[in-house]
Amino acid sequence: MSADFAVDQLNDEERKIANAIVEMLGESCSGGGCRAFYGAPEWRTRGEDWGNDAVLVIVHDGGDLAPFCNWYYGQHKCVEELQGLLDKLGYYVEQCTSWYSAVYRFPDPQEEAPSLLDALRFLLADYEAIEGEKLTGSSVPADLARAAIAAALAPDRE
Repeated sequence: MSADFAVDQLNDEERKIANAIVEMLGESCSGGGCRAFYGAPEWRTRGEDWGNDAVLVIVHDGGDLAPFCNWYYGQHKCVEELQGLLDKLGYYVEQCTSWYSAVYRFPDPQEEAPSLLDALRFLLADYEAIEGEKLTGSSVPADLARAAIAAALAPDRE
């Protein structure tokens, strides 16, 4: 197996996921010269924008993992194959950029889900941190989103 797919630095949970991915790819796979797997604590020290709360981060820039993680390669069956593998393990993958993706645990259905307003507040804060006053991928100005949240919280709505 390529050194790009080293797992010694990972904890047991991270290693379980990484080993399953490598087994799916086969022994002759290559990471394209990039280290493929990062645990969450190590990833956070890099200062990247996304994936900091993931269980595992997959760097797939130019390697054999790329078509399994990056929708833009147009190999949707590969992406679906990886997601199918992760589904069985209780995880899902989210493409963060064109060169890395993050693996998260499925939420525990026994835990209380956040309210819709809490989720909207979180998304608004995330978008503002990234794009300032324009919501990413949207034509909705941030002040309009803030006003909608404030209106939803107004006492006369309860």
